Amino acid sequence: MIFEIISIILFNLLFYWRTIFYGRVSDDKLPKDHKRIAPKNFLHNLWLGFKWHTQTSDKVAHAVNLIIHTLNCILIYFAFGRNNLSFLTALLFAINPVNTQGGAIWLSGRHYALGATFVLLMFLFPLISPIFYFLGLSYGNFNVLVSPLFFLPTKYWFWGLLFLGGFIFKRKIIKTQIAGKEVTATPVMKEIKPYKLILFFKTFGYYTQLCLFPLRLGFYHKFLYFWGVSKQDNKECLKLNWSFWKGLIITLAVVVLIIFNWNNFLGFGLFWWTMGIFIWCNLITIQQAIGERYAYLPNCGLILALAYIIIKLPHPFNIIAITTFFVFYAFKLWFYTRAYKDEKYFAQHNLYDFPDFHQNYVWLGLLYQEQGRRYEALGAWLDALELRPLDFKTLFDTGQILGEIGHLQDAWNTFEKAKQSLVPETAEKELLAVIEKRQAILKEAIEKSQIATQNQIIEMAKKIKKGEKLF
Repeated sequence: MIFEIISIILFNLLFYWRTIFYGRVSDDKLPKDHKRIAPKNFLHNLWLGFKWHTQTSDKVAHAVNLIIHTLNCILIYFAFGRNNLSFLTALLFAINPVNTQGGAIWLSGRHYALGATFVLLMFLFPLISPIFYFLGLSYGNFNVLVSPLFFLPTKYWFWGLLFLGGFIFKRKIIKTQIAGKEVTATPVMKEIKPYKLILFFKTFGYYTQLCLFPLRLGFYHKFLYFWGVSKQDNKECLKLNWSFWKGLIITLAVVVLIIFNWNNFLGFGLFWWTMGIFIWCNLITIQQAIGERYAYLPNCGLILALAYIIIKLPHPFNIIAITTFFVFYAFKLWFYTRAYKDEKYFAQHNLYDFPDFHQNYVWLGLLYQEQGRRYEALGAWLDALELRPLDFKTLFDTGQILGEIGHLQDAWNTFEKAKQSLVPETAEKELLAVIEKRQAILKEAIEKSQIATQNQIIEMAKKIKKGEKLF
């Protein structure tokens, strides 16, 4: 047991030690006027630093994330049996690259990892699991809500009823997430309709494949990114294409495996995975259609199922499978980890893995704009418009920057395209008013520049007539 614990700790340090010296990415960045919560005492200060990355320095914040992720790997080893299966699961989970956004590295993803900590404690100490469940609901993320259902294949199946208590406990937040106006979701994203089973199968298949074989990773995934943006985008997302049929096959295969392996770790792991990822499969979409951080807790079950299959393989195929997955995960993680160094690194990595996705060029352009590098920002946004010519936000930002560098007519024309690209079902009068105001300012500037140019031509003509030198 000591050997296994030390191995898990050293394994995590080997792959994540350098992240302690990394900066902040996306939501991690603190506003200039950020003020830390004043701690009441020493213990309160420790708790604040443990729960919120905004309370500490970058180094301390990343160290805390590393500690939580390592702790979760150790809990996996104990909660799933303290045997070769749970040890293999812990090591594979430790270096699965998908987990980096769920709290292994990304500071803003810490509550996903913290939620997993409480859920694993529920299984390590099942008799007092309600305590850890409600602590998880208070300090973890939304994933914790469905975790009592993970008990259904076990002898503690009755703890599944805790889900009802959790639903009541979180009812206000659930209502706000689904019906609230402040969340970034259009009405079609929040309504529950039968046709959304198409999205469910697509998303379930995508997440399963992503977590087992993480070939392309990033903060923004192109898959279903434009769901809910416009009718045309929705129509594209709902096509019965290969993504749908692949997702349907994967879903049915998982269901069959659960039914025929209900009493072993394969069925248990896949049931954990299915119940955990279910809420993120776009039957209701609250924020991003795909987010790697959403899979952190469900991934505990999926990796357990993978480890079970590997261990059951005959020799030497089990050794080959273990080596293959370790080398693949380690290689991908080693290079993906560098993306979290700072936001520019992450944007560039996203472009490397998703060169055909316009949002990554938009992100890079925004970073250039923050640095005052207007021409680089313009280049990035023009690249984005080649992939999605009628994207309102990109057109609007491009028009802004064209005006700033003096291309007044091009800026006016770009704003006109932006106005035409506004999606009717999401267009707001405020946006139209802003664009028209910008165009009015540009029109006045264009007219003044034309008058100035005409006056210069007249003066030049007078000089030529008089035989004077022009320069």
